[in-house]
Amino acid sequence: MNSDGIRGDCLSSVCMNSDGIRGDCLISVCINSDGIRNDCLSSDCMNCDGIRGDCLGSVCINSDGIRNDCLSSVCMNSDGIRGDCLSSVCMNSDGIKGDCLSSVCINSDGIRNDCLSSDCMNCDGIRGDCLGSVCMNSDGIKGDCLSSVCMKSGCIRGDCLRSVCMNSDGIRGDCLSSVCMKSGCIRGDCLSSVCMNSDGIRGDCMNSDGIRGDCLISVCMNSDGIRGDCLSSVCMNSDGIRGDCLSSVCMMEFI
Repeated sequence: MNSDGIRGDCLSSVCMNSDGIRGDCLISVCINSDGIRNDCLSSDCMNCDGIRGDCLGSVCINSDGIRNDCLSSVCMNSDGIRGDCLSSVCMNSDGIKGDCLSSVCINSDGIRNDCLSSDCMNCDGIRGDCLGSVCMNSDGIKGDCLSSVCMKSGCIRGDCLRSVCMNSDGIRGDCLSSVCMKSGCIRGDCLSSVCMNSDGIRGDCMNSDGIRGDCLISVCMNSDGIRGDCLSSVCMNSDGIRGDCLSSVCMMEFI
């Protein structure tokens, strides 16, 4: 069925062209609104205004992109140049390319996002690669995940080796065997316990506004003191300069 097109051939199903040049149907349905050509081999192809859209085993949808090929799953491109799907779902809103090998890639405005075995998500960063787990970068430059979860909001780089790293606006936070959480500090490393810094410079434990607090075996908490170290128990300083605990509890209320 052709309304104003040049030629439309039907072999085993329905061909409909509104103003396109040619539309051929081999096994299923082809619909072209204003595109040049649309071929269907075993499923449905739909192009709104793109140049060409081919379907081999699934569904291809192009709104204004150049080409969109589907091999075994669903490809969706809104305004990107190309989006290929090999075994899962690729979604690009305005990025250049997004490839999916075995899982899901989502790029909002980044350049490229590749997924090898898990999920990669970049909001506006340059690149985010996932090897074995989940990487999430909002505005950072790079975030790599080897075996766990990396979450970056405003920092430059955050790497995860065996556990979870979370940086809100710090420069770098590395986790080797436990959890690192940085809100406003420069660096915080975790070796065997929990690090949390709110606005201090460095603290491998928990500092609210102090300069430094390190934890080796247990928990260190400084509210406004300068330094508090814990070797085997709990150190708590409210306003003192330094309080060390070797085998029990240290608490200093006043200097």
